[in-house]
Amino acid sequence: MAIEAGLRMVVFDSTTQNSFDPSDQMIDEDELKKHLEENKYPEDPEYTEEEFVSDMIHSSGLYSIPIGAKKETVDFIVECLNKLI
Repeated sequence: MAIEAGLRMVVFDSTTQNSFDPSDQMIDEDELKKHLEENKYPEDPEYTEEEFVSDMIHSSGLYSIPIGAKKETVDFIVECLNKLI
């Protein structure tokens, strides 16, 4: 484990303002991968498709996106999560 500090975008529920926790949503890995096959994830060296999948399947707690991620990537993630939850 390593402690780090950095600027990140917090993903949250726009109704409750609660932060988004992937482990609470129980996103199905196969369903996520199917969505990604049908909808191309943007090329983004700051936050890759592999990192996104890993975060959705294996992470718990506050979900955030690196501040340097492209707007296209952020928009894709928001749209994807709204479809899957």
